[in-house]
Amino acid sequence: MYHLRELEQADLDEINRWRNDPELIRCLGAPFRYISPDVDMRWYDDYMAHRGNTIRCAVTREGSQDILCLVSLTDIDYINQSAQFHIMVGSEANRGKGIGTFALHTMLCHAFSNMNLRRVELAVLEDNQRAQALYEKEGFIYEGTKRKAVYKNGDFQNLRMYSMLKDEFEKTERGGGEKTEFWIRSQIADYCMGQVLDINSKKCIIQECDALFHPSVLQRDDFACLLRKIDAFGEFIAAYDLQLRGFIVFYANDQLDGIAYITLLAVKRAYQGRRIGQRLLNECKEFSQQRGMKILRLEVNRDNTQAIRFYEKNGFHFVERYTDSGVYMEMEL
Repeated sequence: MYHLRELEQADLDEINRWRNDPELIRCLGAPFRYISPDVDMRWYDDYMAHRGNTIRCAVTREGSQDILCLVSLTDIDYINQSAQFHIMVGSEANRGKGIGTFALHTMLCHAFSNMNLRRVELAVLEDNQRAQALYEKEGFIYEGTKRKAVYKNGDFQNLRMYSMLKDEFEKTERGGGEKTEFWIRSQIADYCMGQVLDINSKKCIIQECDALFHPSVLQRDDFACLLRKIDAFGEFIAAYDLQLRGFIVFYANDQLDGIAYITLLAVKRAYQGRRIGQRLLNECKEFSQQRGMKILRLEVNRDNTQAIRFYEKNGFHFVERYTDSGVYMEMEL
């Protein structure tokens, strides 16, 4: 979904727009200042001249070079093996999509695995609770508060100090700590992350999981029509943990008969056996019940014994309806 690369001169126009956005800078520790493009060019030249103690990277989408987020390690101290972490997700439209988590986690991997650092630290405004939640979920430890440390928005404000050590990060990577997991819902009013997936995002998710479907969804003659139907009428839930885990597509709009219908459900092989499918299914069931649905129905390939066992385990039973290659299952809600 996302890619990390070094900052380039071509990124400066977008970064300059961000740095001149008072609402964006309001959430950061630095003071707001009007910054000309020439100043940012000199800032970039200074970075290129001091790459030994600073790393600045851009987050982009796969297949695109447009910068979505600026993430940096500064004040790199090779004797004490430490650095300061900074992040800026520019556009409001790109917030709440896992970009910050991807940037944080990927830069930590680089710091500890490639740079041989031992400690990464950061400071965050006390009232920026969204950022604090991100850092704490990733495993940063709160170390204390610098009282009235920065002048922001007409007042002196506190800074909360966090750090992570290399062994703490490695413990989380081995599974000794909580992993951040995101559930992105489309069309559902009470979604967790606050954004709606567009049709291209849905297509990319289906493409990424298409090898799990037999026959292929992408090779269907009516795939373009199916995608438009999903986008217009379907509910689309995707599970993420830095990378896509799985997704479910279903319809819950049959108010006449009260039947919800699952059309696609997939969990990537690397994440199977971790109850991701069950959680996706539970999200589907809960939402369908809220919509007044009484029955949840699906069609499954008669040779897909693994899927059939999964659905039976979760309360589905066969119904007297079938196609040449598929059987129907349903459950009461």
